[in-house]
Amino acid sequence: MGNKEVTFSSDGKLISLEDLDITSKIAENYFGTEKDPNQMETSKENREWVYKNQKYLNIIKYNNEIIGFAFLLPCTKELMESFVSKRINERELFEKDKIYKI
Repeated sequence: MGNKEVTFSSDGKLISLEDLDITSKIAENYFGTEKDPNQMETSKENREWVYKNQKYLNIIKYNNEIIGFAFLLPCTKELMESFVSKRINERELFEKDKIYKI
C-alpha cells in the first residue's frame, strides 16, 4: 500500500465526537436514519452516549479519512429474538441497550 494506511478505532485509537458526526452523516445518507422512526436515531444525545461507550463502534479510516464503520448492539437472547421476530425495531433495541447497559 505504500504510505497509504488503513486504521481501525478498535486497534486502541479513541473515537472523537467529530468522528461520530461523520459516521452519523454516513448512516443518514446510506440508511436514511433521519427519515425512518424504526432505526436508531443519529441524534446528538445518541452520539454522546456512543462516545462514552466506545466499545460499540469501530471506525475504519483510510489515510486518516473515515471510509466506513461497524456499530454493534450487544443484547440478550430475548432482546435479539424480539428484534429478529420484528416485535421490536432497531431504535427500541438501542434504547433498551442504553437503559440496561448490556
